[in-house]
Amino acid sequence: MTLLNTYDDQVILLKYNQLKVSRTVKLRLVTFRDLIKGEVLEFLTNLMEVSAKTIAQFYKNSWTIELLFKQLKQNLELKYFLQDSENGIKS
Repeated sequence: MTLLNTYDDQVILLKYNQLKVSRTVKLRLVTFRDLIKGEVLEFLTNLMEVSAKTIAQFYKNSWTIELLFKQLKQNLELKYFLQDSENGIKS
């Protein structure tokens, strides 16, 4: 069973000014409806080669990881969580 259904998938041009120079970036706006919560989720990305469903899963999974880090920081009373070695993460 899939938890997300495609709602819309668009390529958009985002215009902005940087140091008085007008620039345009080609982006993709993927809109999904979460079937469990009924929420509409919008994702802005520069990934053009993957399916809209994959983009939604990327963002959904990254949010789960962010929540895990938040919980670890709160439970271990850490100000930041940065470690490169397996031993450092275990400790």
